[in-house]
Amino acid sequence: MAERARELIRNTGIFAIGSLSTKLLSLLMVPLYTTLLSTADYGTVDVIGTFTGLLAPLVTLSVYDAVFRWALDDANDASTAFSNALVVWASSMLIFSSICVGLAALGVAHIGYFWFMVVLGSLGAICSSLVRGLGYVKLFTVAGIVSSVVFMTLNLVFLLQLELGLTGYLLASAISAAVSVLVVALGAQVWQYWQVTVVRPARMQQLLVYSLPLVPNALSWWGVASANRVVLLTFAGVAANGLYAVANKLPSLINLVYGAFLQSWQMAAVKSYDDQDAGAYYTKTFDIVARLQLLMVMALLCVTQFVFATWIAPTYWQAW
Repeated sequence: MAERARELIRNTGIFAIGSLSTKLLSLLMVPLYTTLLSTADYGTVDVIGTFTGLLAPLVTLSVYDAVFRWALDDANDASTAFSNALVVWASSMLIFSSICVGLAALGVAHIGYFWFMVVLGSLGAICSSLVRGLGYVKLFTVAGIVSSVVFMTLNLVFLLQLELGLTGYLLASAISAAVSVLVVALGAQVWQYWQVTVVRPARMQQLLVYSLPLVPNALSWWGVASANRVVLLTFAGVAANGLYAVANKLPSLINLVYGAFLQSWQMAAVKSYDDQDAGAYYTKTFDIVARLQLLMVMALLCVTQFVFATWIAPTYWQAW
């Protein structure tokens, strides 16, 4: 159990470095965002991100989860899963793109950016699931740090120098997301796992049999984390949603740490599934994680008001 624990902690740390570097750089930029973006602008950014997260599992049918599971077993299985998942993804994107064209014709704002982020995010999820299943753990850290630096640099240029406002923020977000996918793809050379000869309807069906039951799970996680944003948007408006987005900055640190652990835990849980003491290992891990989360919540409660008083623009003080 000690060796499994060390591997779990090590992988969690690696994932956390990439995730937390992104979040910390984002927090450093909060004074800039809250000064140069109105609450309505910030709310718009948050709404787009919220619905992007909702559509990712829907338009891909969570096929990236199947890629991850197959990649854990064998490189040949990974190639088969990845190739067939890309075909499923491409088919879904054709339908999604058609819908977005119709929405653009109706004059829906920012639909082009929304389309780009959903397409790129879903493709990135498939590539990331492949390389994570193959064990390229450190690559996530590199991709997270590089994309964060690109995002911060572009925001300084677009917001401060070019004064592009909301458009500049969205553009910086899109470019940095593309850079992240590119780093993952190049670092693991994912094109080597594409084989048209293994693409079969029966293979796609196998992936979907595994992934489709996970779609409600993904939507449930989205509901817990983001459904309140939809309620705010409906009854209080986009500006109130912007305040909520800023208020959620610090608590989201806990989600990031847990997300890093979850990525590592998925790998560890599958590898230890057949061990005789798997049940005891799962129970002990859950107990430790629950205690650590409680400690993190208590620590954040102690510093939140101070951070808002010294770090956030006065127009956003209501978020406290």
